[in-house]
Amino acid sequence: ACLEYGIVPVASADQSMMRDYDPTLESGNAFTYRESSPWAMFAAIVRALETFKLPYDWQRIQRNGMEK
Repeated sequence: ACLEYGIVPVASADQSMMRDYDPTLESGNAFTYRESSPWAMFAAIVRALETFKLPYDWQRIQRNGMEK
């Protein structure tokens, strides 16, 4: 439901609706992590923060999430 409103989640990769963002293919709707460790989560958050600085890429992720 949050994807419909343009929210970009940082979430575990085992959630079915979450697809990790790939900047090369401009695909994906979230920043995911596979391992349940603080460092894996931290790495996903850092990737999200770095991507947030790039408005075109961030808006692409939001559009990917809003499209069904």
